[in-house]
Amino acid sequence: MKALFSLILTFSFAHAALALDPLAGVPVQVAKRHQLFIDDKTCMNEAVFASSVQDLGQKNKLVTINCIMGAYQGTDKLYILSEIGGTTTVTDVIILESIGGAVLGTSDIGSSEYDEKTKTLTSTAKGRGLGDCGRSSVSKLIESEYGTINFKTIEIRSKDKCDGGNKKWPVVFKQK
Repeated sequence: MKALFSLILTFSFAHAALALDPLAGVPVQVAKRHQLFIDDKTCMNEAVFASSVQDLGQKNKLVTINCIMGAYQGTDKLYILSEIGGTTTVTDVIILESIGGAVLGTSDIGSSEYDEKTKTLTSTAKGRGLGDCGRSSVSKLIESEYGTINFKTIEIRSKDKCDGGNKKWPVVFKQK
């Protein structure tokens, strides 16, 4: 009984800490930007259970913050924090994805992962837990000669029909 009480107490304190400041550790400029999505209910405050900050070089950072959490996957918001000429800017990362056959830009990025070695950002949004439908994208980090950076979507895979079949979704968009 004592162990159960300790577990419940630990669980309660862990969640209380999240409720106090879900954006702890996120750079202030990015936390302010993300708070706007929480305020307008685009993102759920209680979904912010993890965030990450990765160095992109040349005083640029990629900040990933959870936005919505479903039963088996989440949606992230990604931001580029840049310092150019003493000015700090926050830019929302926009990627392309295929929705209903159309290619659209979005800042609601399915479960994402950035690979520092290949400088690629992958995003996956399963249509259901089985993974027999959904969409994914691969975006490449692009650095301009002026020191600005952004992501360019180079491939989108999508399968709308959840039929229990092929788990390798077909390519619907590709560019260099």
